[in-house]
Amino acid sequence: MGQIIEKKAIVPTLRKLEVGDTAEFPLEQIRSVNNTIHGVNLCVERANGYKWSLKSDMDKKRVIVTRVQ
Repeated sequence: MGQIIEKKAIVPTLRKLEVGDTAEFPLEQIRSVNNTIHGVNLCVERANGYKWSLKSDMDKKRVIVTRVQ
């Protein structure tokens, strides 16, 4: 059985990421993470050039977010 990933606050976690850093969230949070990245919560950061990529890992039941810019 894989490692259990605890739910965590999405916005503060993503704001702390430096370019190239990653954060993992449980798969149950995929919709919230996706909405946060593309929604209003991080609009100021996106306007300042921040970008994140999202990848799901179904085998390990996790979502991996990488700050790419």
